[in-house]
Amino acid sequence: MAIVLAVGNGASATAAPAQKQEIELLGFGSVLTLDGKPTSIGGVSTMAVFPPSGSHSFTPQAPYWSFGDANGSGAEQINYGIMSEAWGYQISPALRAIIVGNVTENANLYCGASPVHNYGPHNVPSGYQFHGSLSGLQTSCIYRTVVSINFRHANGSGNLNVQWNWRITWVL
Repeated sequence: MAIVLAVGNGASATAAPAQKQEIELLGFGSVLTLDGKPTSIGGVSTMAVFPPSGSHSFTPQAPYWSFGDANGSGAEQINYGIMSEAWGYQISPALRAIIVGNVTENANLYCGASPVHNYGPHNVPSGYQFHGSLSGLQTSCIYRTVVSINFRHANGSGNLNVQWNWRITWVL
């Protein structure tokens, strides 16, 4: 089953109340709040399941994973030669259209519930490609990358929480 999300460019982006849907991309999810209320952009609902359940499994044959929804898109890649990871995430054009000024982003990597790495807070333009990398990873862990992005919009403040769960395997 494929889910296609589209935002037309004929009108400016507006926020609408989020609809509850039981849609989930295994291991990825995001939730957008405007002024403390769960919201969707342009009437396009995002995943209702947050934080996400399950995890994406990387293999030496498939070391790359891309994911996304109406709030933004990202990718994670594993370098098996040095057991490192690199990731990137970018806010969607529809969401960027309502943001005023810079955004404040902070990302953390966890092994289960234990913190592994903080990628540091950033105060950058909303079109910035957030990214990070880390070496010294292990196969005995289900990792969680958790990104929080705070911003202002014309009528107040907003927050986008994004999370993707993944693990490294040696399955051939």
